[in-house]
Amino acid sequence: MPKPMVALSSNDRLWLDEARESEVPLATIEDALRFLLIRYTRAPSRWLAEAIRESLEALLAHPEFRPPWPERCAYRQLLMHWRSRCLCLTS
Repeated sequence: MPKPMVALSSNDRLWLDEARESEVPLATIEDALRFLLIRYTRAPSRWLAEAIRESLEALLAHPEFRPPWPERCAYRQLLMHWRSRCLCLTS
């Protein structure tokens, strides 16, 4: 079953399976992540938190994403934060 990877708006999601995640341009994932974070600050929701987590996972797994190690560690810490936030929202 396909899973949502990045959300561009409440009505528009890119549905991709794991085999095709690297086909999404890195800039698209980064733009979607920015958009989702801004939306979450205005109207937090479980759906947005999960989309942010999925976008961070896709960003870190993308073959073209090669930031310096300190920046990569910061993104991994963000991912851990959003994973825990999603767990809190589903409990």
